[in-house]
Amino acid sequence: MSSISKSAGTAVISLDFSSYLPHFLSWIIVTGILHDALSSSGIINELLTNWGIIQSPINFFAHKSYFWPIVAFANVWKETGWNAIVYLAAITSIDPSLYEAATLDGAGRWAKIKNVTLPGIKPTIMVLLIMNIGNVLNAGFEVQYLLGNGLVKSVADTIDIYTLTWGVGQNDYSLGTAAGIFKSVVAIILIIAANQFAKRSGEERLF
Repeated sequence: MSSISKSAGTAVISLDFSSYLPHFLSWIIVTGILHDALSSSGIINELLTNWGIIQSPINFFAHKSYFWPIVAFANVWKETGWNAIVYLAAITSIDPSLYEAATLDGAGRWAKIKNVTLPGIKPTIMVLLIMNIGNVLNAGFEVQYLLGNGLVKSVADTIDIYTLTWGVGQNDYSLGTAAGIFKSVVAIILIIAANQFAKRSGEERLF
C-alpha cells in the first residue's frame, strides 16, 4: 500500500514539475519543443495518423489558421504552471476554519469554491489583473518571431516584430522608439484606470 502511495506521490510531483518547468525555460527551448512535436515527423502527426484522424502529416507551420492557436497554446503551456503556484499560494492563506464552517452548513465542493475560495483569492486576482492589463498591446515578440516564417508572415507580425523589421531594414530606429513610447503611455493609462476602478469598487489595488 505504501509503495502505491509513494508511486502516486511521485507521479503527482512529476506532473507538477512538468507543468511549471516551462516557465523557467527560454522561449527558444519551448518553441524548439513545439517545432519537434508539430513537425511532419513529430509525435502529434504520428498520433493523428495512427488514430486515423488524418491520412497524411500536416505541416502546421505552413497554415495561417494554425499559427495563433499554436502561439496561444505555447503561452498557456509556459505560464499556466507558474500562475497555478501563485493562486495556490493565495488559497493556502485562506483560514481553514471557513471551510470547516462551510462543511457544517452542508456546503459541497462547488459551494465552497464559490463562497470561500473565490472570495478569498479575489484580492490576488484583482492585483494580477491590474498588473497584466497594461500588457494589452504586448501581443508578443519572442514566440511569434521564433515560430513565424515566410508562409505565415502576414498573420504573424506584431507591433514589436514590425518595428524591429522596419528599424533594421530601413535604418529608421525612430519608429521603434515611437512605438515603444506609445505602448508605455497606453500601459500606464490602462494601469491607472484599472487601479482607480478597483479603488472605487472597494477592491484590492496597487496604489
